[in-house]
Amino acid sequence: MKNTANNMQRFNPNSIKIIRTTKNLTLEAFAETLGDGVSRQLVWQWENGAQVPSVPSLLRIVNAHHVPFDIFFEHSGTHSETHNDP
Repeated sequence: MKNTANNMQRFNPNSIKIIRTTKNLTLEAFAETLGDGVSRQLVWQWENGAQVPSVPSLLRIVNAHHVPFDIFFEHSGTHSETHNDP
């Protein structure tokens, strides 16, 4: 039986930090680019995996920083931690 979990994607918190640091932005400056409701504390939580951003928040990042949506995800099938059920 094929394991459909191999096709699942997982949020990569490092992607947000890469975008932010590539543009030489502080946590606060990055949060400001995303508008109301996004604080530096929230950005820190996203970058450290303490919280996963909502789809609307990811879309704000995509639009504000002109990055592709799929940059935020890892394919679980590419990691050794995937398992195939018999």
